[in-house]
This record gives sequence, C-alpha cells and structure tokens, in this order.
Amino acid sequence: MTERKEVFVGEPFVLVLQAKYVQGTNDLQIVQSPNFEGVLQKELDTDGERTTGKVDGRTVEVYNFQKRLIIPNTPGTLGGSDLVMTAQVPVKTDRFDMFGRPYYMGMQKTASAKVPAVTIKPLPTPKPEGFSGGVGDLKLSRKVSRTTLNGDESLTITLRLEGSGNLNTLSVPELTAPEGFDLYDPKYSEDLSYTTRGLRGYKSNEYLLVPQFKGTFELPEQTWTFFNSTTQTYQTVTLPAETIQVLTGPNKPADETATGGAVAAVEKRKVKNIDTDIRYLQELEPARKPLVGRRGLWWILALLGLAWAFQAWQPGAGKEDEQARWRAVKKGVEKAFAQNDPQRVALLVHALEQRLFERHGRFAIQLEELQQRYDEPVARALVNLYERCQLAQYAPISATAQDELLIAFKELWKQL
Repeated sequence: MTERKEVFVGEPFVLVLQAKYVQGTNDLQIVQSPNFEGVLQKELDTDGERTTGKVDGRTVEVYNFQKRLIIPNTPGTLGGSDLVMTAQVPVKTDRFDMFGRPYYMGMQKTASAKVPAVTIKPLPTPKPEGFSGGVGDLKLSRKVSRTTLNGDESLTITLRLEGSGNLNTLSVPELTAPEGFDLYDPKYSEDLSYTTRGLRGYKSNEYLLVPQFKGTFELPEQTWTFFNSTTQTYQTVTLPAETIQVLTGPNKPADETATGGAVAAVEKRKVKNIDTDIRYLQELEPARKPLVGRRGLWWILALLGLAWAFQAWQPGAGKEDEQARWRAVKKGVEKAFAQNDPQRVALLVHALEQRLFERHGRFAIQLEELQQRYDEPVARALVNLYERCQLAQYAPISATAQDELLIAFKELWKQL
C-alpha cells in the first residue's frame, strides 16, 4: 500500500508490503514480489512492525514485512504487479477435545493482491535553463572560510546541497571560482538517511583555494534551479557575489604589455593530489624540491618515536614524565624555528600528528573528526595550521608567515 496516488518524476515515496492474518498463522513467505522498472528502490527497516485490525468483523494481525523507498525516473503508471504469499493457516477440524473445543490443523494457503497504481507525472515544461534534475524541498548554500587573507595563506569554500528529495541522484554543483586563485580538487562528504519520510540529508564539496596575486577579487554569483514538489514550481537559488581581499603577494600582471599591446600570458598552475587530503602545486617550470623528502619525513618520525618510546620505557615513567616528554617536543619545534632549521615545518607537522595520534588513535587531521573532540574554533584552527604547513613545505614563505605558524602552533599546543 502507499498513501500517494500521484507523484512527479524524481519525487520519492514509500511503498509498504503488508500482510493481514488470523492468530495462529505462521511461516509467512513471499512467493512473488513486485518488481518495478524505471525506478530506484531502497529497502527500509521495518523493525518487525505488528499491529491488530479488523477484516470482515474478525480480529487479525497486521504485519508490515517490507517497506521500500521508491524514486521514479520516468513518467507512467507504477503498480498493477501481483504480490503472492504463502502461509500455514489454522483450519478447524471436525474433532473436539474433552471440553468441546475444536482441534485446528495447519494448512498451506496462498494469498495474492495487486499493488495499488501510482501515477508518475512528468515535470512541467518548459524546464528552466540550468535545471539539473533536483526534485524535492532542497537548499544550496555556500560558505567562505575567510574573505581577507595574505598571499601565503589559503581559504576554503564549501558548497552544500541539503534537504529532502532525490539527493542520491544529484551531484553538488561545481564551484564558480574567483580568478587569481589556484583551485584544488574538492573534498566530498555526504550524510543521507532513507526513512519513511523520504530521503533526507546533505552532500557537500569543500574546495581549497590559494591566491596567486594580491588585490581584490570577486567570487562570482552562482545560481542553481530545482523543482519544488510541494509548491509544484521551479525555484532558483541564488548565491550572491562576494569580495575576497588578498593583502600580500605579487602584483597581478597587466592585461596588455606597454609596448606591443599583446596580452601578457599569466602562467597557469596545475593542481594535483597527494593521497586524500594533502595537495600541492606543480609549476609548469621544473618543480621546486620540497625541504624534506618523503623518506626524510619517515626518518624524522621514526627517530621521534624511538626517543619517546625510550623515555616511556624508563622505570618510574608516569604522568610527569609524559608531560616532560611533550614539553621537550614543543621545545624542539621552537628551537628548529629559532635556528631556521630546514626541517622546522616538518617537525611541527609531525609533533601535531603524533600528539593527536597518542590522544585519539588517529594520525590524520580531518575537520569532521576534530569537531567531535574539540570546540569549533580549535578544530578549524588545527586544520588551517596543517594546510598552511603542507603548503610551506612545497613553496617558500616569508619570515612573518613562519612566525605566524609557530605562534599558532604554541597556542594550539596548550589545548591539545
């Protein structure tokens, strides 16, 4: 059964397969289950829902043995298929016990029913330009982590698609990025719930951007259109333009040269991924060698691990020894920065990672996990510091930026 008789293409609804039987019936089995074409189906948890009801004046048990969330892809009529079940049903015999009560015996019986028809209506025409198939009660939002930054810093822009509807068939719209920034591949996340109320949740893409030049840049206006199945109208979400100010860095090259008027070529940089969360820029010219190679990083980590293990092994090592160990790690990072050690940024990163690993058993620094353990400002500050350190290992940074890294490290170290 279903409460909906008409839905639009892409509009989710719930179909409940239900059995009604007299007390004593057992061994219910589905012989033939309806199979629909042109739909996406997701079986929901029924939690063994059983109630009582009346059929022809007799009390019966009602069992919802299957629930399906259905999202139709094409217009037409859904239903008309047969649902066939078998069960052992108690049947009265002509024998009686000593009190005059009849004996019953189990008999295999078959029951069938037609699935009620649901009309799948096409979406109204004409469809607006830019409509990508979203149906339901949906919302698109854009969040910019900062609108003022230095040239050696980064910012994140998150596009989030949320609400109820056919979210499982939709993609988050691509970011319309501002000019003058290197744009990294987005970090995707989602949380979708399939329930009797429909499909609800969100999908999001988080982009990392690094400025190429100083100046004032515009994050362009962006629009997205969906069909609101409640109001039965197309709606357009508009994300307004925003201004981003980059305070330091090289000047943007002029559009025309002073002599010939030829357009000056601004060198574009390619973006690549390292693993899942670490990204770097590769110039078209020969790539700058990082301050510390991958093998060197592992040697540093191994030496730190051996030093900490040796201190922990010593007899009488306790809480005071642990605190002394972490003070030594912090001083080591401060000393590396004071001496302008080429490995100073790598040491800072590994100190953070080892601290988080020992506290929470996790080596990666990810915003979603940090938000579960720390306040929002602390979690975001950790991710921001980690991203700046990763960039600093592959591109030169100013002395002021290095001081800022160390200050941020010391402040965060108190809260870890």
